[in-house]
Amino acid sequence: MQPPGVDRLGRHLKRLREDRKLTLGGVEDLSAVFGDRINKTYLFRVERGTTVPTLLRLHILARIYRVRLTALVDILEQARLEQKRKTDFGIDLSKNTFEDIRTKGIEAEDRGDFARAIQLYEAAAARARLEPPSADRKLKIATARHDLSIALRCSGEWELAREVAEDTFEVPGLPDLLRDKMRLNLAIIYRRLGQPVLASEILLGLQDRKDRVSPEIQALVYQEMGSLLLKSRPKEAARHYRKALALQRKLKNDIEICRLLTNVGVAERRSGRLDPSWKALIAAGELAQSMQFHHARAEVAAAMGKNAFIGGDLERAKRLFRECSEIARSGDYYELLFVSHYYLRTVATSLADPSAARAHEASARFFSKRVQQSCEELEEFRKERH
Repeated sequence: MQPPGVDRLGRHLKRLREDRKLTLGGVEDLSAVFGDRINKTYLFRVERGTTVPTLLRLHILARIYRVRLTALVDILEQARLEQKRKTDFGIDLSKNTFEDIRTKGIEAEDRGDFARAIQLYEAAAARARLEPPSADRKLKIATARHDLSIALRCSGEWELAREVAEDTFEVPGLPDLLRDKMRLNLAIIYRRLGQPVLASEILLGLQDRKDRVSPEIQALVYQEMGSLLLKSRPKEAARHYRKALALQRKLKNDIEICRLLTNVGVAERRSGRLDPSWKALIAAGELAQSMQFHHARAEVAAAMGKNAFIGGDLERAKRLFRECSEIARSGDYYELLFVSHYYLRTVATSLADPSAARAHEASARFFSKRVQQSCEELEEFRKERH
């Protein structure tokens, strides 16, 4: 019996090969350059999930497909953890309704406890599957799977989030509102996985249907368009975020208001406008604190730390990044943990504290191996090490 996740790894490797327009024979030819020819028949079996590739051959495939070896190994580990979650929900499905379990999942997600949210959304889908076949049962399962994809991407498991989202989107006969939410989720995933063209096509399609989509979807489309423009046109990104913020305030959606205030702060900083950036981030921090949105609190602390760092207030930056690290550690938010130690190392160096700099360097190196999605700081950190 193959270990859990071999079939998922195979599908992922096939997708990587097809994305790069390579045939099985083409990969065989390229592999020879790296000293170990991978026979196309062997690769076919790997992609079918019937053969477990050796670590050496997985390393060669990672180099050919230009991805990190750890990202491929993590797929096996994520699948193993998913299998464990499927057999250990910690929920008595016979005594809890679908709505009860899903509500607990939403509450866990709002707290930033994404691992628990994943468990609960999986349990909600399992609970729905116990019901007799019907349109309502199909809708409940699709809704829980959509929720699961969002929780997975929030926890940094982007490839798994994509797989769940794409599979769920293929379910026929779902309501337009849910399908629009799924489209939006896929746009977010594609953007973070480095496929901005796909993301943009989805968002523009939703914008063309703005008279037929809900205010909630309109707000999230503005928000995601802002994120697409953040690096290249931050001023325009800030305008999109503010449009989304106005809609979310009408909807009284506190968690999205908090996220958007943070986004506005980041966009304003990138535009060179620190005063409005601080104003937005302080408002976001107050809301996150009052509502106990732990992940949002960590994000705000990191964004404020960058403001202080850019403004030359190193002591304040140090305090804010330590706060970010403390909150992020409680929820295993690896990207934020890496970012906080990356800047703490730089601050320690600037303050002539080599001992602290070495400690933060080690922490940054540790967490960099656990970040699922790259960021500017991670790319810079890797350049330093080569």
